[in-house]
Amino acid sequence: MVATGGEGGTHYERLRRAGHEALATGNVEQAAEAFGQAARLAPWRPEAHCDLGLAFRAGGRFEAARFAYRGALEIDRVNSTALAGLEALPPEPPGRANFRAGQRLRGGRDGHWLVHGVKQGGFGVVYAVTEEGSGQLRALKTFDARLLWSDEDRRRFEREAVTWLMLDPHPNIVTARWLEYIEGFPCLVMDFAEGGDLGTLLEGGPLEPHLAMQLGLQFCDGMRHAHDQLGLVHRDIKPANCLLSRDGMLMITDFGLARVFGHADGPTVPTAAAGADTTIVGTPSYMAPEQFRPGARLDTRTDVHAFGVLLLCLLTATTPPPKRAAEYVEECALPGPLRELIGGCVQPDPGDRPAGFAEVRAWLQDVYRSVVGMPAPPPARASGPVPQDWVDKSLGFRHLGRFDDAVACAVRGLRAVPGDRPEVESQLWHVLGLAQTDRGTHADAMVSFDRALRLDPAEPRLWLSRGAALHRAGRTEEALRCYESGLAHAPKDGHLWLARGRLLRVFGRYDEAERVLRRAARLLPADAEVVYEQAVLWYTIGAHREALDGARAVLRVSPRHTAAWVLRGDVLFTLGDLVEAVAAYDRALEIEPLRHLVLVSKARALGELGRHDEAMACFDRSLRIEETGAAWNGKGLTYSGIGRPAEALACHDRAIELAHTGENWNHRGVALCELGRFDEALACFTRSLQLGPGQAFVWRNKGLVLTRLGSPGAALACYETALRLEPQDAGAREAKEHLQRRLSGGQPQ
Repeated sequence: MVATGGEGGTHYERLRRAGHEALATGNVEQAAEAFGQAARLAPWRPEAHCDLGLAFRAGGRFEAARFAYRGALEIDRVNSTALAGLEALPPEPPGRANFRAGQRLRGGRDGHWLVHGVKQGGFGVVYAVTEEGSGQLRALKTFDARLLWSDEDRRRFEREAVTWLMLDPHPNIVTARWLEYIEGFPCLVMDFAEGGDLGTLLEGGPLEPHLAMQLGLQFCDGMRHAHDQLGLVHRDIKPANCLLSRDGMLMITDFGLARVFGHADGPTVPTAAAGADTTIVGTPSYMAPEQFRPGARLDTRTDVHAFGVLLLCLLTATTPPPKRAAEYVEECALPGPLRELIGGCVQPDPGDRPAGFAEVRAWLQDVYRSVVGMPAPPPARASGPVPQDWVDKSLGFRHLGRFDDAVACAVRGLRAVPGDRPEVESQLWHVLGLAQTDRGTHADAMVSFDRALRLDPAEPRLWLSRGAALHRAGRTEEALRCYESGLAHAPKDGHLWLARGRLLRVFGRYDEAERVLRRAARLLPADAEVVYEQAVLWYTIGAHREALDGARAVLRVSPRHTAAWVLRGDVLFTLGDLVEAVAAYDRALEIEPLRHLVLVSKARALGELGRHDEAMACFDRSLRIEETGAAWNGKGLTYSGIGRPAEALACHDRAIELAHTGENWNHRGVALCELGRFDEALACFTRSLQLGPGQAFVWRNKGLVLTRLGSPGAALACYETALRLEPQDAGAREAKEHLQRRLSGGQPQ
């Protein structure tokens, strides 16, 4: 049970002693429970986290141990026990490494980012990046890749990112532009603050009162905007979350993300660290008393308390002990009006604090005039979105799967764009077309893309998007012509050559595809996507070793390239190296856990290895993500493999409910054969061939059933059709020859 109340020194030490005694007797779970209670009682003490890390390490829970040791280092960056504990853990899998400075990342908007800097904190990472082409400096906020994050973690990140994206721009809030997936991780793209943060500023000592109060006023303006527009409560106000522009303007960051990265109404931790949830809320020195009570309702007054501590820190470069802010303020050497203001903000009872930041600002204005002797600077004003902002918002909602919102944002932007901004109008028609494509309104999307192309016919991305939309709509010939038209306008655009080569492969025009992809490789020599597409082509034409080498080449330059790991798994599966195939699928799923068809591929490999329980678990997880015929069929085949044909039939029936495909009817027929229901099986194979008459194995299956039903002439005709379609079908040849021998010898059927 989580302890409540204060640290209670003796209780805290008693819990630590109990934990060490349990550890000494080998009772690791009891030790972890005791250490966890101690750490929840005093989350600001690094040794509490180190104790917990020790217990997890002893129990072989290395991810949880890593999490606990990092919690200690968040408090004390040079804690020797935590550093030694991390050093003693097994190395992290290379597939879960964070991005590194100098790395080139493929973005979700058909562009690339170049990483300049990496800053880690809590469970999140912020990357300083530039966008290739525009040279725009941005910040990317995402998960720490070294920890395992569940599907729900990612969905929570997306939900909270939406909150921030919905905020209208304000000078005192970092603008969140859009969200995109990069190498399997949701990344929030934000404006970059070139002036660092308040934590860095305070390394030079306390600020002059007038500067501290000016920053405080700016903070109040930003928080008031966030609360008035969306009713937001930040929950984790601290110097590191107060950034500075180049000219020193304060900008608040991390709205909503406190609930993702471990600072929420209750402990929130990545899946691998379950059990190490010691940080109850926020950052201890800035936390209001109610934040130490799990499940307590938080509101704006919680942020007011944190602001009081923040202002105190700006003035003194110190912070109070956790839960003692009100007493600490009384002991600080501050001008009377400032002490009174800060003391009012940090009152233990929320009802005794100012109700909101409008009230705090009014109070601080009076204090500023009293202390500085002149009027306080006026509030900054929110400007409202400009047309380019609607481009970003539309793309952000599109990446979140909220296509109606994406369409609405693009339409609002088109209403607002001035007539003398054709480049922005073209972008808005472009993003509108993308959202309409995702929504399935392909005719509307074509109209939007064509409007965009009339404004900017030389923009390669427009031709790429239009071609991709045509392909998705099943108009593949038109898609190919679209790429060719784009190349007429932009003959040196490697991405258009890549898209054309990919489509030629789909058409089975492999020689042309190879030539076109070589052209793309010359234009994009550093692009992993070109190498990947060449590897897919090799796999398609049966050059498996070349395909394996290609996948390996992609992964050397882009180790988190999900599709390359999947391709590696598929090639290894084909070559019969099932154990390595499963390992490759696992790496893909570490990066993108929601890839349900990868789970199906992994399950099939596990089934071939005889690991049927694991295979079933994979199929079930795939079906929880998205119900597909592939997963139901795979599950049915696994049931057949372990002698449970009735359950197999139920799975294939569900696959047919989802899609009346020839493959699904064939699988149902096989299950019926296993049950001895040959008349029904014959009807299934007949239906399968009506939907896809070119499948040799279905003709073979139909022939086998006809043989069992005493129709040898019809059976022979089926075998001959199968061999005409696939001369190397050994099963059909053997069945035909066996039947012919029986017929010539007059043997009974």
